[in-house]
Parts: sequence; C-alpha cells; structure tokens
Amino acid sequence: MKAALLGAYWVTFFCYACALGFNVLRKKNAENLWAWAGLTVNVTGLIINIALSGQAPAFHIFESLLLAGFIFAGVGIFCSRQEEKLPDVRFWVWLEVLLLLGIAAFFDKTPSPYLYDHNYLYILLFHVIRIAVVSLTLFSSALYLQSRFDIRKGNSVAYRRAYQGRNFLIFGAMLFLTAEYVGIHWCLRGWGDFWQWGAGFFQSTLIVVFFMIVVHVPGSNYRPGSWRPRLGLLSGFLVLILSAIRSVF
Repeated sequence: MKAALLGAYWVTFFCYACALGFNVLRKKNAENLWAWAGLTVNVTGLIINIALSGQAPAFHIFESLLLAGFIFAGVGIFCSRQEEKLPDVRFWVWLEVLLLLGIAAFFDKTPSPYLYDHNYLYILLFHVIRIAVVSLTLFSSALYLQSRFDIRKGNSVAYRRAYQGRNFLIFGAMLFLTAEYVGIHWCLRGWGDFWQWGAGFFQSTLIVVFFMIVVHVPGSNYRPGSWRPRLGLLSGFLVLILSAIRSVF
C-alpha cells in the first residue's frame, strides 16, 4: 500500500505536468483529459492515504500538500476556462499545482501516524480548512497574475480577473478566520484557554494581519502601480510558506 501511495503521487504529478504541457501547446481536449486524469489519481492517492493511516490526509505535510493540490486543481478546472492565447489562468493553476507537489517531493511520503484525537471534529476541521485556504489563496494569486499580464496586453478582462482574485482572497480570509475560531474550541479543550502564544499562533497572526492589509490597503485592484494587486499576487505564496513552516516545525 505504501508503494501504491508513492506511485499515485508520481502519476498525479505526471498528469498535471502533461496538463500544463498541453496548455502551452494549446491542445484543449488533451489538457482537459490529463487534468481530469490528474484529479482522479490525486483523489485515489488521498484514499490510499486514508486507508493506511485511518484518518483524514491533513496532519502531515506530504499528505496536506496532496490534498491542497486536489482542491486547487478542482477549483482551477471549475472556476477557470481555457483561452486562445498564453498565458491564461489555467497556465498559472498548473504551474502552482506542480509547485505544491514539487514541494511535497522533499518530504517523507508516508501517512502521518494515527492519533486518537485526530478524529476530534474541531481538530479535523482546523487542519482541513487551513489546507483549503492554501488552495484558494493560490488560485487568487493565479487570477492576480493573469490580470497583470492582461493589463500589459491591453485586455479589458484584467479588471474582472483582478476582482475575481480579490473575491477568492476574501473567501480564503473568511475560511482562515473560521479555522481560527474552530481552533479556539480545540485550544479550550486541550489547554483550558483559547490562546497559547507560540510559533504557530504567531504565524496565524501574521496571516490574519496580511489579509487585513491586502483587503484594506488604499488603491485599485487592477491598475498598474497599485499595491493591492501586488500584495494579492503574493498572498497564496505567503500562506503556503507559512503553512509549510508550521507543518514542519
């Protein structure tokens, strides 16, 4: 079964890489085929992980990135479309999905050990929601990236893409705050207090503050020279880095 999990990971990576390749070649049908193949193998790997560990794939950095890749690829397929010219949103989606899986390649590719409290609802929701936040903010970054390229090409759709990026960023921020609220219940249950200052809490504070800055900084969501789209573009990568650091340490 462990060999099957490793195999599913590499096949997933290969399928998404093929989707990127056919996106570059502008072969839409082939891109869709490999994208759905990647999504199918991706979920198969997650099921294998659950079978091996007996719990959700959300507590170990390898399985967390595999889950984040599945959510991100699904959002990319359903919330973006193929276009005639490069780059398009799908191009950035496949690049960022491969980034997630590429990072996973450097970590132990075994399921996290079973711990009885991992099935406690608040602990499970805390971890799964935070993984979803990584995927949504990375998709927001893809939209902001594409908006920057659209502006350079004089494409009027840049305005709409920037606001889509903002909306996904706000959605991700709301989910992150939901995860923190769930974490309060977990903290109360485990330590008798809703706040235990430490590295993890500091990282969460940084993410919340960053979200607030991006949403409230003055300026336009799409005009060149404005700080808001620049910060929005960085949001997914910052959340990914901080989440990965928290998982490792």
